[in-house]
Amino acid sequence: MLFGIWLLGGIALLATGSRAALAAAPLLLGAAVVYAASLVDLAARRRDGRELLAGRGLLWLVAAVTGGLLLTVLTATGP
Repeated sequence: MLFGIWLLGGIALLATGSRAALAAAPLLLGAAVVYAASLVDLAARRRDGRELLAGRGLLWLVAAVTGGLLLTVLTATGP
């Protein structure tokens, strides 16, 4: 779900073609990390290992993408 929302949001921002399209970078990077980590988590589940996207790891990923999004939006809409 998170992957889809971030991916569609990034694509929508890129489609605007304005200076705000820079804000698509954290969303698309976050979507790529979620996708890759999901594949690693799937393999870890088969081995009964520790998952990457659980608990604090997921929290920090969401915080990083949100912070990056805010930073890029503020710099893109600045003077």
